[in-house]
Amino acid sequence: LRAVDHRNSHLNAANKTTHIGNTAVMKLLTHPVALCIALFCGFLSYYVNAAVNLPTLFNIDNQYNYAATRYIAEHGKIPVVKGDDPEIEFTSLGTTRSLRPPFTFIVSAAAERAARGLIDDEVTRQRLGASFIGAFTIAVLFTGFWAAFQHIGLALLGSCLVGLMPKFVFLASCNNDDIGAILSVSLLFTGILVLLRYGAVTWTLVLLAFSFGLVMQTKYSAWLTLPWFGVISLYLLKPAWPSLLRLAPILLAVFLAAGAWWPVFNMINYGVDDPTALGHASALQQALSKVEPNRQGYASRGAGLADLLGNHDQFLDKSYKSLLGYLEWLNLNVGAVTYALYGGFFLTGVLAALYRMRMPLARSSLLDLVLLLLIVSQCLFYLHHNLQRDIQPQARYILPVIMPMVYLF
Repeated sequence: LRAVDHRNSHLNAANKTTHIGNTAVMKLLTHPVALCIALFCGFLSYYVNAAVNLPTLFNIDNQYNYAATRYIAEHGKIPVVKGDDPEIEFTSLGTTRSLRPPFTFIVSAAAERAARGLIDDEVTRQRLGASFIGAFTIAVLFTGFWAAFQHIGLALLGSCLVGLMPKFVFLASCNNDDIGAILSVSLLFTGILVLLRYGAVTWTLVLLAFSFGLVMQTKYSAWLTLPWFGVISLYLLKPAWPSLLRLAPILLAVFLAAGAWWPVFNMINYGVDDPTALGHASALQQALSKVEPNRQGYASRGAGLADLLGNHDQFLDKSYKSLLGYLEWLNLNVGAVTYALYGGFFLTGVLAALYRMRMPLARSSLLDLVLLLLIVSQCLFYLHHNLQRDIQPQARYILPVIMPMVYLF
């Protein structure tokens, strides 16, 4: 009996050790940092696979994106665009991607150069930059949702809702500047959520300065969020203004290095009154194409705002479909279930935020209000763009605010 008892005690000790080991492994695998890294690696593999297999010159990434990326990859610098530069590719309307905010093209150029010994096709090599940005965006989303809710399930749900959205998969698998705008706005919103969770300490302030700077070198649709996020940041940082003054030189340096250098670059090369280079771009377009810029929208065809809101030429249908996934040139939908599912998510978020407005104006309900205004302003910009500038019922201009939309849900 003593021998049996001795053997059983050894078995119990071994089982206890195994249980402790299994528990430690599970804790490690479900740790937020481990899950964030796993999400990044998993979605990077997914987007790279799509980038390799989607047809060359897929509609979302066209030859002008490739031309802008190729210049940076070959010359190692941002071009100063002149009308007679033979190495800058212009569209038939006299526009060029080389005057757009360069973040995505810089990352794509770096990816193209890094993959030269691994992949023969230049188009595929350039697409890898968007795949990296897309996967990093998912990691940023997970971090922001975890900071907001301290709940692994909600953080995973929010990240995967965006990461598996067909339109996001397209953007993360092709060379385009929309994916960079989604990343910069998501990082900025994550910075605000981290600030709410951990307070105005040095590292959260540096993250916020970096996020604001990154927006400055991504697509202009991301710039629209700056006033709203700026207001909420100033409100949240009001008690920490002495710390801000003390760290001001460091924060300014981070802001410039992250992307605010690009408006400075434009002012040096195109004039101090043109930090966005839009004035220079309009002048070039008029000189090269003899077409008056920014006058090619629905309004030029007699359709007004009421017509678009009334679904003129299926504008609303196409816009909603394109937000989630729709290839108009192939008339390819992604399925009614997907459209209904995401529609339910967005509607739930808006209704819940409106309900929370009935409560006392705490910091959380104030943030909800700012996010609703931000989303509405993004939609209004999309309507204005189609009315005045270009007929493009493609709601990718709204996608930079996809994280706030999912956050409200």
